[in-house]
Amino acid sequence: MNDHPIEPLARLTQGRDLGWPYCNPDPDLQPGDRDSALSYTDRPFVRDIQENPDGSKLDCAALPPIEQGMGAHSAPLGLSFATTPGLPGAYGPGALVGIHGSWNRKPPRAPEVSFFAWRDGTLGPQQTLLTGFQAADGSRWGRPVMAVQGPDHALYVSDDQAGAVYRVTGP
Repeated sequence: MNDHPIEPLARLTQGRDLGWPYCNPDPDLQPGDRDSALSYTDRPFVRDIQENPDGSKLDCAALPPIEQGMGAHSAPLGLSFATTPGLPGAYGPGALVGIHGSWNRKPPRAPEVSFFAWRDGTLGPQQTLLTGFQAADGSRWGRPVMAVQGPDHALYVSDDQAGAVYRVTGP
């Protein structure tokens, strides 16, 4: 399914169960949800229809919701943390995620570098930090794997399709 299940981004704590393979974060908004259609903030878990069809293997409703998520088939490969101010555009501290993009979704999920701000002990929603790796027809010239903040505060992005490392700086 093109939009199921979403890719979770959750705080890891000792003993926390993230549901797999019996439960998946629910990408579908319910009537009255405060989130926009593109936000995957505080998504609850639902039963996996193949591995836990009747809910007997794990009570998905008892699991705490994931803090954030990314669209299905995003293929997040690299995760790092920017801990000091100075990212291009003054994004500040937060999580950097290399989104490789899908190979099996129609239309393909585009590759990008995403940013999740860290403010007051909370991870904010997904923001696109760097994009443009995919044309409108789905063809690609690049696929980011990892993004890290360098000691010079620039953003360094590895791209395994182009065989390159990009250095991104602010204005």
